[in-house]
Amino acid sequence: MREDKIRELYGRIFGDKITSLNYKLNPTEITKETNPQDKCLDCGINCKSFKDRQDLPYFKSLENIETFVIAEAPGSGIEKGKIGYVFGWELFNSNKPKHSNITKYENYFFNILKLDPDTTYITDAIKCYTHKNDFKSVFSNCKNYLKEEIEILKPKKVLVISKQGPLKIFLIELNNSIPFELEIISHPSPQNIGKIKTVSDIFKSLGNISENSKWEILGEQIEIEYQNLIKVLKEKK
Repeated sequence: MREDKIRELYGRIFGDKITSLNYKLNPTEITKETNPQDKCLDCGINCKSFKDRQDLPYFKSLENIETFVIAEAPGSGIEKGKIGYVFGWELFNSNKPKHSNITKYENYFFNILKLDPDTTYITDAIKCYTHKNDFKSVFSNCKNYLKEEIEILKPKKVLVISKQGPLKIFLIELNNSIPFELEIISHPSPQNIGKIKTVSDIFKSLGNISENSKWEILGEQIEIEYQNLIKVLKEKK
């Protein structure tokens, strides 16, 4: 079964500490308490990021994966012997304000991109937190895990939430032997989404100064769409 193969894969990465792969089953007890030094068993101290935060993939079912989503890497921080889920998915049901960004991600994937939660699998290109400057060297090891995930699940579409060159090159080469539709989009981070507001202000300001009504109107239209986007991202299901 696919789930057995994915569990075996992550068992090789994180050891036998995993108690649940699917976040719906027991998200508060994903892993047994263990020594953080035991994580990333295949690479260990040979990887500069193996001591930091690590994530398991998000999925509801592995029976029919239509879209395989690849995020860049887990968020920063050290789990102290625990493992989370990609994008912090185990915290989606929390009402705490600090988890508002997680709600945004859920809405981004399922309300804006219109992905089907039942046929979507979300994983990290790199399984441990890695600074973007170290991505290339760390990905040289983690790309083998990613390749195996794709081979097991055989998705129809691979959606990449990252602009990292090594990841893009790897997937283009992999696509020569494994057929899938490849699409790359920006990460839905507050920094990226917030730039839409900046673009709106630029058009409105330039239009006002140069007396170009077309630019002013365009800036106002972008502002309206930006506010609509933020509203959807903040809505809880």
